[in-house]
Amino acid sequence: MNQEKIGKLIAKLRKEKKLTQEQLGAKLGVNSKAVSKWECGLTTPDISIVNELSNILGISTTELLEGKQKTNINNQNNFRERIKIFFVNNIIFLLTLFILFIICMFLFIFFINNYKKYQLISYKLIDTNFYANGYIAIYPNKELIILNDLVYQSKEKGTKNELKIEQLKINIINDKETIFEYIFEREYDIHGKVKKYFISEILENFSTITISNEKNSIFIDKELKLLIEYEVDEKISTEEYKLDVTVEENSSKFIN
Repeated sequence: MNQEKIGKLIAKLRKEKKLTQEQLGAKLGVNSKAVSKWECGLTTPDISIVNELSNILGISTTELLEGKQKTNINNQNNFRERIKIFFVNNIIFLLTLFILFIICMFLFIFFINNYKKYQLISYKLIDTNFYANGYIAIYPNKELIILNDLVYQSKEKGTKNELKIEQLKINIINDKETIFEYIFEREYDIHGKVKKYFISEILENFSTITISNEKNSIFIDKELKLLIEYEVDEKISTEEYKLDVTVEENSSKFIN
């Protein structure tokens, strides 16, 4: 039994209970000097009052006699700390869930707003003079008009009778409205003279062309026309062809 440890424990717990030496002594029927001697480690409490002293200080007699407080209070403090950590962690968890929910809602709304119905149209021309094919994708707020191929296939192709032109304009017309236009501008040689090209020569260099119209989309029906306008010796000629159209309604596509 360590008198010094017992004294320090009594002093510590007395102060925690906010008792003076006189008040503690009065509860035990001893004077303040006796309490002072205990706390200084000069003497120990009489065995007859150990049980009562333990009750006043809120510890067991074993703890008092050993001069060492067991883990009850520490456990209480640890429990409070664990409760605090539990609530903090749960608040962080709930806030994280809330933020993730907001992000998911934003992405969902963004996806819904951009997942639009569109109309897909394929068109084709197979004629004695020309072959053409392409696509039109119509969204609620824009159109993509694609002309994949345009080939001159007249029997005069490659002969001296093949048409030589100065300028070429290609239009796709829907209900009198031009929705696609491609122009091959006239060119000049070093002497300022207009160059002439075989029409097949121009179209051989023709590659896929995509036109995006950012506007309120028009409705495309099955009356698409291909207009080919060319100029020879300042004389303009126009050939008009009806395109074979296939319309695929109510397709779905994610718009980038």
